[in-house]
Amino acid sequence: MTPSYRMNLVVRFSVAAVLSVSAATAQTLKGTILGTITDTSHAVIPAVVVDITETNTNFHRSETTNDSGFFAFANLDPGTYRLDVQHPGFQKIVRPGIILDANSTVRVELELSPGDVNNVVEVSSEAPVLQTDRADTGATIGSTQLDSIPLLNNRNYQNTLMTIPGVEHTYRSNSPFFNSQEHLQSVVNGLDHMNNYMIEGLDNNLEQTNGLTVIVLPADAIGGVNVSTTAYDPELGRAGGAVVNVIMKPGSNNFHGSLFEYHRDSDLQARNIFATSVPHTVYNQYGGSIGGPILKDKLFFFGDFQGSRDLEGQIALPTIPTLDMRAGNFTASPTIIYDPATGNPNGAGRTPFPNQQIPATRISPIAPQ
Repeated sequence: MTPSYRMNLVVRFSVAAVLSVSAATAQTLKGTILGTITDTSHAVIPAVVVDITETNTNFHRSETTNDSGFFAFANLDPGTYRLDVQHPGFQKIVRPGIILDANSTVRVELELSPGDVNNVVEVSSEAPVLQTDRADTGATIGSTQLDSIPLLNNRNYQNTLMTIPGVEHTYRSNSPFFNSQEHLQSVVNGLDHMNNYMIEGLDNNLEQTNGLTVIVLPADAIGGVNVSTTAYDPELGRAGGAVVNVIMKPGSNNFHGSLFEYHRDSDLQARNIFATSVPHTVYNQYGGSIGGPILKDKLFFFGDFQGSRDLEGQIALPTIPTLDMRAGNFTASPTIIYDPATGNPNGAGRTPFPNQQIPATRISPIAPQ
């Protein structure tokens, strides 16, 4: 029995500020909220002030609609947003609960009604019937799914890729000794070992090892997994199958966290039918996460720890020859012992040794040792 230990530690700091980033990072990590403002006659309204607020960090931006009544908030971090729209002569509209994932575009169409601007109308969100603002296809796996879907292979998030259309199956392609974090390969659109794995828009591929990822984040550290399977943007490239981008959980103005432990014990397992006992085996996977503010509305942190302790016992059922068998006496064996020097080359017509006894002259002196 050999005990093994494994630990992961992930810490993230985020700043609520507008930073200059590369186009590739912006595309893979950020999202866009856009739409059109109209009145009750469906005529577009220009010069409308649209405010957007991320409800967890209080991040705020403002835009003004153009002559076509169109507005767009680009390069937004994933999160939950609220839109506030007001214009002279119209009632104010509030649209809360807009979920924005990484590498996604959310269209929000709003209609203003004539009235006092001090009157506030809250509208509920509606899922669009068709995606008309993007050409790529795929899906996003959220933290709620990661918490509720059973995860095999040490709670590896890559098990959930099988829920994405176009992903045929997911399997372990390397032994744990070679790949300690147990990367799982996914066959996407009929292609194997052809996926591009990323973390926060950064390359996460181990080139020398046929499609393995460098880091497999713990499930409790993942805020979402964005998967694009076809027609993804050229800068994502490097893939014939899927582009998988893992987004870490962020900090917020409120403290939040988790604790977990998964336990497996030989006392709860059935005995092998051929064995006389159950080998001692204990496996524990444990950890937790915590996030919150350092400077409210400005600086946040999120940290995650995961460890595992594995004590695996194995049982072997070998057959050991008796002293008589070592001397060539197989009378106790139910199997007939044939003389290999007799019969045809194909084995037919061979003659059994008399009394199941192999002559001493036919036994190598090394065999009885």
